[in-house]
Amino acid sequence: MNNNFNLSSYTALSNRLKALRSVYAKNKATWGILITFSLALGFALLGLWLNSNFVFPVEVRVGYIGVASLVLVIAISYFFLRPILYKPSLESLALRLEEKFPELKARLIAALQLAKNLEENPEHYSTDMIEAVIEQADATAQKLNLQEIIDRSPIKKIGKIAGSLAIISLFLVLVFPNAFKNSLYIFSHPLTEFASPQKFFFEVSPGNAEVVKYSNVKIKIDVKGEKPKKVNLYWRNEGATWNEEKLVRSKSKETQIESPDFSFDFKEVKRSFDYYAEAEGVQSDLYKITVVDKPRVIGLRLTFNYPRYTQLKTQVVDENDGNINAIAGTKVQVEARTNKELSQANIFFSDSSTSEMKIEGTNAVGEILVKRDDSYHIELQDIIGTKNQDPIEYKITKIDDQYPVVEILEPGHDQDLTENMRVPLLIRISDDYGFSSLKLSYQIVSEGEE
Repeated sequence: MNNNFNLSSYTALSNRLKALRSVYAKNKATWGILITFSLALGFALLGLWLNSNFVFPVEVRVGYIGVASLVLVIAISYFFLRPILYKPSLESLALRLEEKFPELKARLIAALQLAKNLEENPEHYSTDMIEAVIEQADATAQKLNLQEIIDRSPIKKIGKIAGSLAIISLFLVLVFPNAFKNSLYIFSHPLTEFASPQKFFFEVSPGNAEVVKYSNVKIKIDVKGEKPKKVNLYWRNEGATWNEEKLVRSKSKETQIESPDFSFDFKEVKRSFDYYAEAEGVQSDLYKITVVDKPRVIGLRLTFNYPRYTQLKTQVVDENDGNINAIAGTKVQVEARTNKELSQANIFFSDSSTSEMKIEGTNAVGEILVKRDDSYHIELQDIIGTKNQDPIEYKITKIDDQYPVVEILEPGHDQDLTENMRVPLLIRISDDYGFSSLKLSYQIVSEGEE
């Protein structure tokens, strides 16, 4: 190429066209991905719908999967890989730009072609003329939105189609999950022979569930598809034999319209049990109702910490008796052992005030300060949120501290003093919790005067 040629304008123009080519290729590749995705969803929906109504032999299923796979490979190769691997030339893009923007006046294609001929320049074109053409083409291109030649409407159209197919697929999966799973399983095993599709499917509630002991459980069976007149409900306790309940479709008394639901009530369930529904050879999944106990206190220990002045030692009562009889000011630690792991425990008093207990697995520890006659009970909640019912109400009885009693046993009556001015005294004192000191008060009366 002529060394006197200024490359700056040509480089800028070339880079601008290369950037446009990259966007053009990405646009084509995006369209290719969407059309391949739409074809894949279309084949999947068609296959699953056909399979839900007919059972294809192995040959048909293998052929369908083979054709679908071949079409998808061709689609992704032609519509996705081809635009990326074989991008359009800069000259072809220049021609499209010339058609879109007449103001370029063929300068763009001329600039590309003249720049290529500069190496040999057999026509001996003027370098200044070539530079002028390139600069004019670059200057004009800078003012234009070159990406206007890229048609994005096909992406929008195929995007709407792909989105619609995706929504339809999601809707069918959510509304007919059993049919979808059954069809998917059959197509994922193309070499396996399958029997005819089921006439109906069961939707059973509550399915697998945990219930509190002695509560009622209602089993509801909804049939999707051709509804049978009778359904058998099979159930058994753990380790026992199967029991059978024959269920008949009920009719509404008001409208006399048949209901699609079958139901059965288990009253005051005491033990866990398995169950499933069956009709005309069609069987539901096996479900389990797990019976759990309500939390309850199985052991209670009270620790009495008496006021210091009473000099009484700490007393522990471990007789499952929650009644409290203690002097005012006594702090009673309440330790409750329960049958289940707890998430919460509280002491409730008769005036609706509460005291939170500290949880340690299946144990709960709290404290009560004896102030007055009262009552309390312990409310428990286990880790699944079940609360104890009808907790035992315990009494709190405050014992009053009695006044000390003082008796003067000797002399016990008025007495004249002798010359030594001494009087022997014998005093008996008593108190329910003892005493720490005694103060003796007296007065001397002489000749009628104090």
